[in-house]
Amino acid sequence: MKKLLACLLVPLTALALGACKPAATSSDNKPVELNWHQPKLTSNVWKISKEGQPDSYLLGTIHMGQTNQTLSSDAVKLLQSTDQLTTEVDPLPDSSPETKKMYQKYFKEVMSTEPLSRKLGKTDFRLLQEIYSQNEESQPIAQIADKLHPWAAFIFAGSTFPKGYSSETGADMLLTNAAADINKSRGSLESLDDVTAIFKAQPEETMLNFLKASIKTNKEETEDIKKLHQAYSDGRFEELIPLLEETEQQIVELVVLMTRKVVKVISDNQKSVINNNVLAALKKVKGRGSVTLRVNLEDLKLTTQNTDEFIKRCENIQGITIMEDSTVEKGGCIVETDFGSIDARISSQLAEVENRVMEVSPVKSVAKSSVSPQ
Repeated sequence: MKKLLACLLVPLTALALGACKPAATSSDNKPVELNWHQPKLTSNVWKISKEGQPDSYLLGTIHMGQTNQTLSSDAVKLLQSTDQLTTEVDPLPDSSPETKKMYQKYFKEVMSTEPLSRKLGKTDFRLLQEIYSQNEESQPIAQIADKLHPWAAFIFAGSTFPKGYSSETGADMLLTNAAADINKSRGSLESLDDVTAIFKAQPEETMLNFLKASIKTNKEETEDIKKLHQAYSDGRFEELIPLLEETEQQIVELVVLMTRKVVKVISDNQKSVINNNVLAALKKVKGRGSVTLRVNLEDLKLTTQNTDEFIKRCENIQGITIMEDSTVEKGGCIVETDFGSIDARISSQLAEVENRVMEVSPVKSVAKSSVSPQ
């Protein structure tokens, strides 16, 4: 079965589908060899094929378009040739009882009993309302803004488009409506809960800081969105690369910052964190003998109480001396042995995670299949 995957090419950035522009193929009609670390974006449509498997198409889409924009004839033909359209989320609230229930639940969750203006401050709240009011589609949000949770206000602010643009003419919405009109089978990769879960899980203070930063950079981001939209609509996909790299970097930094906040909250509130960290560090000790365990003052009593349990569960540890160390955050530890030390501080572990994330390339490898621009 052929499937057309309409995926979000620019996370949290809404742009328009001007055309499904086919890229040039080689004279012998073989798939173009790709350097995944330095891709050349000559198309926003990719064909994925593998021997013995049906072909699929990956279409880079964006969430907004100019108000008069429509699907190109190439996009319509491609949709008609496939058996199913799969989008990031189902953008039609009334498409099924399950989807309708999901949207109803979401719009109940965004509402708070505490005024956002009080948390955000009068100046920033006024600027936020101006952001919501710049587009007819988001004007209703401005009217209920004071009743929103900070995480919801942040999501809505990131989904507010410049004047003259609309989500109704975004590529994913145009494709979804076209598929619905011809009774094409549809699916989605995520639910609204999946998309919003990371934001809802953040401490309120964190989301207020993100919201304030979003308000501050709104004008600059609006201009960048317009440039990105124009390049996409014109089929100048090569120009998207530096903008995508910048967006990717911002997302990575956002994830890292959120991770730090979540880890701190967990470390401060769950006693099991220090015990699990100590055990994991002790199990890395090579050779038999005694060790010195350095912990935060607030963890000193708990770790001392569990010394016998640590020794029991780590056969090569014969004795543990526990000391307070102001350089160790709550929840972390440093294990010192005759052969060196094991740094299991929370900050060190987060730094390692950050380094790994920064090193990851968007696409590292491809299975034995043919992926070619169309």
